[in-house]
Amino acid sequence: MSMFDNISSSEVLVVGGSIWTLLIGYISKVIMAIIETKLNIKISQKVEEDVSSTIKNVVVSTYQGYVKGLKQGREDGKLNEEEKKNAFEMAKEEFLVSVKSESLEFLKDNVGDIEVYIKGVIERGLYDLKKG
Repeated sequence: MSMFDNISSSEVLVVGGSIWTLLIGYISKVIMAIIETKLNIKISQKVEEDVSSTIKNVVVSTYQGYVKGLKQGREDGKLNEEEKKNAFEMAKEEFLVSVKSESLEFLKDNVGDIEVYIKGVIERGLYDLKKG
């Protein structure tokens, strides 16, 4: 006599069904995680495109509308610290107004300190403008 002789077929079906339900639940969670990851990648790519184009426009606009005029009026062609701060604040404010609200919300939810992030992208945009 084996240990399985006392188990009825209905008990086997119940246990098998429970295992199957757990397995389907686990597979569903894995599939949902994969979908969410792919969705976030697509969203983050759209955000990156929006941020990049907005920063480029903001930096060029601030340079042409504020910085260039100040530099041309000087022998050394440089801004003082207060003017640099003003230029940065102008660029930051224009970025916050110009970037899509969905992109800004995604950044707030995913990058941590938004102020540090904005400073970094403005500096990168300025570097690209000077380099290019």
